[in-house]
Amino acid sequence: MARSLAPRGRLALLAWRELPRNEWLVEIRAALAHGRDLPLPPPDARTPFSLADPDRVRALLNGSGYDDIDFEAVDEPIEFGATVEDAFGFMRTLGIVRGLAHDLNQLVKALQRQRECGGHVVLHAPSDQTLRVLDLVGLTKRFTIT
Repeated sequence: MARSLAPRGRLALLAWRELPRNEWLVEIRAALAHGRDLPLPPPDARTPFSLADPDRVRALLNGSGYDDIDFEAVDEPIEFGATVEDAFGFMRTLGIVRGLAHDLNQLVKALQRQRECGGHVVLHAPSDQTLRVLDLVGLTKRFTIT
């Protein structure tokens, strides 16, 4: 790519910062952790955070023929939908939400062992966090809440 640029051409990238600096995602992870300790992804893993380390990115770009590399922090609000319902619907499609929800299979299996008539699990006074998690991953319809 560097060779395809015109002389003194520029490459602009927009990348996420480290996971702990993405407050919205920290909150989603906390809700879906449901008491589990979730590790941070390795810096070189194929995640949105793989370009968060300026030294790593500088080395990658230098190795690809780029020079005069500079970084500028951009802090802007992020909007996931025009309404709460839109945002909720979008959040349910995120890979991290699907991945963490998949890991909740043990919780769901434990609840299903308590299954009562009609194929529903009856949850007696579940915590707000449990309800948020079940709602976020689309499982509230499988349970009867009392």
